[in-house]
Amino acid sequence: DEKFATPLVLADGTVAHVFSSHHPRTVERHFHWMRDYGIDGAFVQRFTNPIIFDTEPSRTRLRAADNVLGYARAAAEQSGRSFVVMYDLSGMPAGEIARVKRDWRHLVDDLKIRASAAYQYHRGKPLVAVWGIGFNDGRAYTLDETADLVTFLKHDPVCGGNTVMLGIPTRWREQSGDAVPDPGLHAILQQADILSPWTPGRYRDLAGARLHAERLWIPDRAWCAERGLDYMPVVFPGFSWRNLKGVDNGIDRVDGRFLWEQYRQLV
Repeated sequence: DEKFATPLVLADGTVAHVFSSHHPRTVERHFHWMRDYGIDGAFVQRFTNPIIFDTEPSRTRLRAADNVLGYARAAAEQSGRSFVVMYDLSGMPAGEIARVKRDWRHLVDDLKIRASAAYQYHRGKPLVAVWGIGFNDGRAYTLDETADLVTFLKHDPVCGGNTVMLGIPTRWREQSGDAVPDPGLHAILQQADILSPWTPGRYRDLAGARLHAERLWIPDRAWCAERGLDYMPVVFPGFSWRNLKGVDNGIDRVDGRFLWEQYRQLV
């Protein structure tokens, strides 16, 4: 009864079903699996662009996002796991960071998420992640705007006092490849507490993961350590466009060895 019918029909003629995170029992099940398999908690990703505007579609999406966050909170409390809000700024137009601040005030004042015993703290402060700072893919919002958001999350007298984690490009340190060359990027990163570079698709096999560790993870971590920042790399299990685009140029999981090699290199 947690499955939902789709318009798709399987080869045997039956209707294809999917799960939905808009079902509290499904979210509870996911957190119970985390408990059973030794995973401490989850980031609840909160895409800002669909939820921050004063339109009826945006308000509808906001209610849905709030509901899922509430399900995650309840499930984390019940299963002894933690949860964290991760804002994703992808798709945001310029000049709208004030609306993201308004949403965080909503979470703190109205939903009181930081009052939950399950909300994740790091170094004695509630953790908030902001994904999408410093990428060179033509984002409309500016570095100055993201710096303002970091300052708000850290220093606002009511809603601040947080540990701030930033989701950033793979080549943030060198400011090449997927990162903007703007010299102001490093100044923003040093305002944060944790840096988490995005790596899915940046290497494609076990040898590539080893080379990535040597050329990027090790010197990245040293850069952070010199400046008193924590470092949280991203790993991924493989990737394929096959289901969505019908192409076969994916990154092979190699029966789990691809993911395991990334863990091994980081340890």
